[in-house]
Formats: sequence, structure tokens, C-alpha cells
Amino acid sequence: MRRHIDFKVVLLNGTKIRRRLSAATHHHYTDKDVDQVLAAAAAQLEHDYPDRSFRLAPLAGSQFNFIEVPRPEGMPTLQELMETTDERSS
Repeated sequence: MRRHIDFKVVLLNGTKIRRRLSAATHHHYTDKDVDQVLAAAAAQLEHDYPDRSFRLAPLAGSQFNFIEVPRPEGMPTLQELMETTDERSS
């Protein structure tokens, strides 16, 4: 059980975006809550940066980093994958 969840997004250009979530007074985050918060953060990253890849790096306690990694050559972006799927369903 945790009072806070901290995560940082680290982009290749050196930009760091920090988020800290605090539980309400007399409440705590469970492991399930942490998983849900991280899943929501990952979905938001995919939305905000569809052409970039990230890896999750757990740190001590309830601290996490989403680190941008170079996209391997030839790996399609999320947008390209969605367009391919749309073409197949037509």
C-alpha cells in the first residue's frame, strides 16, 4: 500500500516530465491501483507520442520511469499500424 505514485517520462532530447499522484487522506494505493495508473499513463503516452517507443523502468517503491527508446529501423509507428488495420477491415 502506497500514499504516492511517482513516475517520470524521459524523452530522448533530455526533456523530463514528472507526475506525482497522492492518495486521499487516510487512503492508500494498492498494487492494482498502481497497475491501473501505469496503464492509463502508457495509454496517454501512446496518444501524445504515437511515433515514439517507451519502456517502463520500475524504481524503488512506487517510483517509475517511462524512458523513450530509439525506434528500431523498419518498426512501424502506432499510427501506421492503425492505418493498416483500417485498410484490412474495409
